[in-house]
Amino acid sequence: MYAETIPYNSKVIFYLEAKEPFGGTILTCENATRWDPYVQYDKYSYLITDETPPSILEVRLEPKDLTELDAASVTVRAMDNVSRIAKVELSYWVKGFEQVEAMNITQIGLYMASIPPQPSGTKVTYSVRALDNAGNEASAGPFFYTVAVSPSIQIQQAKRALTYIAFAAAVILVVAIAYLWRRGWRPTLKPECMHPKAMTSLMLLTFLIAAVIYYQLAQLGSPLIGLLIAAGAIISWILFDPRIIMLTPNKLRLDKTPPLTLIAEGLIIAFISIIVIATSALLRFHSLAHAYTLAVIIGKYVVGLMAAGLTLQAVWPQIKDFKFFIEVEELKE
Repeated sequence: MYAETIPYNSKVIFYLEAKEPFGGTILTCENATRWDPYVQYDKYSYLITDETPPSILEVRLEPKDLTELDAASVTVRAMDNVSRIAKVELSYWVKGFEQVEAMNITQIGLYMASIPPQPSGTKVTYSVRALDNAGNEASAGPFFYTVAVSPSIQIQQAKRALTYIAFAAAVILVVAIAYLWRRGWRPTLKPECMHPKAMTSLMLLTFLIAAVIYYQLAQLGSPLIGLLIAAGAIISWILFDPRIIMLTPNKLRLDKTPPLTLIAEGLIIAFISIIVIATSALLRFHSLAHAYTLAVIIGKYVVGLMAAGLTLQAVWPQIKDFKFFIEVEELKE
């Protein structure tokens, strides 16, 4: 017995031949063209077709425990012994939106595609579809997985939370100290403190310093540290600005020498910065070199504030009564 596999989509040309008992032969085609496949008018023919869909033998997802840092790798083992596999597609849905990816063949019968990393908590649904060259298709799925939180992300979130806690502790400590200092302070505001030249410039300078600190640290890849320290600058102004009636002390006499506010801002920014930067360095949220760079930048502002406060305090007696007079003369025709 002999057997032969005829390829898919092949056209088979044949005729019938019968042998008589006495040696005669009967053909269903002309004898002269019996071996010529191009002469088909007197022969029979049929086309090899494929009506069987491909077989999807395995769908594998790697890695098993996916986090927001991982791309999901989907591997499919599919076969079609007749017309062969034409293509394999991966379809996945995230929050109701479908994406279709063509799967690449890695070796005979194996196809692979990937799903990009997704945020933690995201449910991803996916399925695969295989098509052969005859147009038959087979599908597997749907399957799904839920993205977990990466341990490294959890550590980063914990470090960030501790940084916030350290900043909050620093602010609470500063407010507590200010509250203790406020005992015996007189909740009044002296008239000279209402003059625009007394504190408006210091308020604008405080917000400018906060904005510049945040911008520079954000450029270094530390927007959180910049935000915390900028907030510290604004908090220091709120605590020590003589225009805030409840915080006008008699002992410090900020109403008499408003430049002391600059010195207070410098000290509080330094205090908050030391706690925040030291905490981030100890928790390895930043490297020691990066923490040193941040400390140098903040140190420049602290020194600048202290120097400006001391200088203005020295010359304040000479400039505190300085007034601008603007005369407007109407032109008469």
